[in-house]
Amino acid sequence: MSLFNKSKRPDDYDPVEEAWKSQDLKKMLKALKWKAKKPLSRHFLLLYIVQHTFTKRKESKKMAQLCDEMAQIHLSELNQYTPLLQELFGQLPNIQTHHYLATILSESHHYDDAIQVCLQALAIGIPPGKGGSYKDRIKIFETTKQKLIHQP
Repeated sequence: MSLFNKSKRPDDYDPVEEAWKSQDLKKMLKALKWKAKKPLSRHFLLLYIVQHTFTKRKESKKMAQLCDEMAQIHLSELNQYTPLLQELFGQLPNIQTHHYLATILSESHHYDDAIQVCLQALAIGIPPGKGGSYKDRIKIFETTKQKLIHQP
């Protein structure tokens, strides 16, 4: 039994928050069309869609495309959320969207675009994650690009 009946939800009920907390991709995708009541709900919704689709990108081209698309949207909206994230955490947290998008772009040999994503992360002060620093990733992408250019 639900604490709140569906017709009488508390004023702070946020269906977007409920969707991202569910970790159910179908629910999260459906929630993209809803307006979030809490400022960071859409940020977390996009972040978790990107994380979910990134882990499945090699299983399906559809998941890779969806990850790319959602990551692009997330990064285009990120400046709306960074002040709130800094306030909440005391500094910007490691937002994995940059890492994931740079990886996807590099996997499809779009090294210049991957480098731009890393430069964007550096410019706004996103700390490095498990994949190493963004400066190191840029060097790797540049080296890989040069090797491909000089292949016979």
